[in-house]
Amino acid sequence: MVFIFSLFVFCLPIYRNRISEIIKNKDYQPYKNGMIFISIFLLYFSLSGLWNEEPLNISSEISHSLYIIAFIVIFKIATERLNRVGIYSILATSITILCLLTLYFADKNHIFSSRLNRSFAWAPSNVIDLGGYFAIGILLIFMIIRDTGKKWLYLPALVLFIGLLLTQSRNPLFSLILVSLPLLLSFKKINCHHIKTIISILIAISVVVIFMYYNSSLFSRISQSYNSSFVRFGIWQNAFELFLQKPLFGWGFGKNLDFINSLKQHITTTHSVYFAVLLKGGIVGMITFLLMVGYSLKIAFSAFRKGYALECSLFIFSLLFYATQGMFVIANPDTSWMLFWLPVAIIYSTINSRLN
Repeated sequence: MVFIFSLFVFCLPIYRNRISEIIKNKDYQPYKNGMIFISIFLLYFSLSGLWNEEPLNISSEISHSLYIIAFIVIFKIATERLNRVGIYSILATSITILCLLTLYFADKNHIFSSRLNRSFAWAPSNVIDLGGYFAIGILLIFMIIRDTGKKWLYLPALVLFIGLLLTQSRNPLFSLILVSLPLLLSFKKINCHHIKTIISILIAISVVVIFMYYNSSLFSRISQSYNSSFVRFGIWQNAFELFLQKPLFGWGFGKNLDFINSLKQHITTTHSVYFAVLLKGGIVGMITFLLMVGYSLKIAFSAFRKGYALECSLFIFSLLFYATQGMFVIANPDTSWMLFWLPVAIIYSTINSRLN
């Protein structure tokens, strides 16, 4: 709580006038509505610790919720007061450095089979989350290319895509491909040179994949999706059966799964934020979640019409990513936290903003 108090004391004098303007300006009504839905979601699940099997001290969850709200507000003001491209550049550069360090420390003799697992000490421990970071970095770089026209930035995007392939993580790869399809709707607005560059990069990657026999490893991972899907269904079935025991308000924030699956694995998480919402918050919790996500999607589609197609795609990527992956999204700022709330903050930063 001391950190939160210090944060607000630090930020209030700097952003006081801007926050006051946002509150009074009717043009920011969608932003205010969205923040209300986010706050309701965070408050409900923070309070849900009170009816946990062993009631929790909810001060921690409330603190985490305040971090999230402060992060979204500060990100919005920072993109307006500072430079949007500058903010995106810092994020994309950080992710690219993470990728380069991961590739540097990876065991080159087993780089096609190790999936970049634990190659860099400070990288996300889960390679699926690592792949999610790389996918977000690619979309951020495309945003910078859109705003600046700097074509050399396709190079770090290529590095991130190679890193994504090497993780052999199906979820972020397929999610990235799916969210890229709506961008074809703005095909006429895309410079032909950019299209040629992207096609050339894809051809080059395909050649490398085939000649390095990486394709057999990747296709083997893809073929395993059929079998692993049944494992996921078993986890979700267990979570849904527990939800049915307390369907209205759920089991509380601290509830986790605890069973041995068909592969003799000890399962503790739902491997889907949507089933986690049902398990922990019940029907009421799911309503708060759907209100938050539904209104955020409305903002995303509005952003798409204003020219922020990539920001819209980034938010949808996050929703797809968390369909089969991730811990719950209220916690200390960490890997899974950033993969959800960063896209939310970015899409909310587009409200009342226009591309040049």
